[in-house]
Amino acid sequence: MAEVTTPRIYTNDAFDQKDFLKDYHLTACTSLLKWVLTMVANDVPIINGKISTNVLIFALNRCKEYLHMKQNRDIDIPIQKKATSGQWNFFLKSYFTLINCHDVFLVERTNIFSLLIAYAKILLKNIHKYRPQLNCEGFHNIWVMKSADPRDREIKMASNLRVITEWKNSASSEYVIQKYIEEPLLIHETKFDIKQYYLITTVYPLEIWMYKDCYLRFSSQKYTLKSFHRSIHQTSYAVQRKGKHFTGRHCELPTCNTWNLRAYKNYLRRNAKESVWNKIIYPGMKQAIVGIMLSSQSLLPFPHHFSKGRFGLYGCDFILDKEFRPWLMEIKSCPDLNPTTKVTSKFCKSLIRDVFKVIIDYPHNPNAKTGKFECVYREPVTHIRQQELFVRGHQLPVDYFDCESEDEKKPQIL
Repeated sequence: MAEVTTPRIYTNDAFDQKDFLKDYHLTACTSLLKWVLTMVANDVPIINGKISTNVLIFALNRCKEYLHMKQNRDIDIPIQKKATSGQWNFFLKSYFTLINCHDVFLVERTNIFSLLIAYAKILLKNIHKYRPQLNCEGFHNIWVMKSADPRDREIKMASNLRVITEWKNSASSEYVIQKYIEEPLLIHETKFDIKQYYLITTVYPLEIWMYKDCYLRFSSQKYTLKSFHRSIHQTSYAVQRKGKHFTGRHCELPTCNTWNLRAYKNYLRRNAKESVWNKIIYPGMKQAIVGIMLSSQSLLPFPHHFSKGRFGLYGCDFILDKEFRPWLMEIKSCPDLNPTTKVTSKFCKSLIRDVFKVIIDYPHNPNAKTGKFECVYREPVTHIRQQELFVRGHQLPVDYFDCESEDEKKPQIL
């Protein structure tokens, strides 16, 4: 249950912010290595420019330090001076110049550059064990910023550290910063997510019911990282209802930007991927939901045992990577069940009907039908068998308490 795939996330806590800065710097280093290897694999020239190879060496050294720390090998290595803020600023400036294709490396000896590339492959392969998001986090070091202020519901995206810092300093309430998945699985060049629901009927013991049906939400614009416009990256109906479909949008994509599960399974079948739903996607979502709820069980705002008829309905958003692995992006405790489209209208009616089956019918009859809900986790309960304890004994004789022994009672001969 510990292998919950969710993007790295940081709150406005002071310690979290220090960790975020370290993560931001390291992500820039790994992103540069990924960019270099991708360019080389695609035979794109990245030499004969003005950027010194010391920038690449700097990134390699920081990745090596991170790997040694994770492997507990840093205790046997002499303490080295940490990179200064000036060195990081210079690196980040050069990094963004390379990523945005404004310049390439200045290489005088190609054999040395080949060794650096080979070393980068080894480092990234070893780092992936500790940073599984490496496969889908891209090159641009983009982060998502969300405020808890109900007046500021807009989700912002940024890759520049100065922009992120200014946003944090101006935030009037609690916030979170989450690593953006820059390389999600697309359908016809369009971003989508999966809306999945589940039900909590008791907290102690924890009981989770997952809905076997769900639906997909699409953006109205073609996916690109050249723009951070909401209509490209946010799939919610509140955002997409105002957008117009891009020119050349594939005819298979829905006009209402919503697919039911049957339509998605048909799409997988047409692309010879029909097995991934039952083998990868649905089990991955189930594992993420169970793992997250177990980790936050003590924080749930419910009594230890729900009274009859009480429950908690949750809605969560999943993004798939190119290996069809689901990444948990967000959980909402009060999901929207308004019939915004024909797909959601039919879905929400079925969902509400099945909720009543679970919270009303099932407690009275364990054999009652629960619709499309299935119990994916029921916390084991240890039943303590009470036993009556008693003591058997008999009264001790009175002389038992006589302190003088028989020898002491005999007369003493001097």
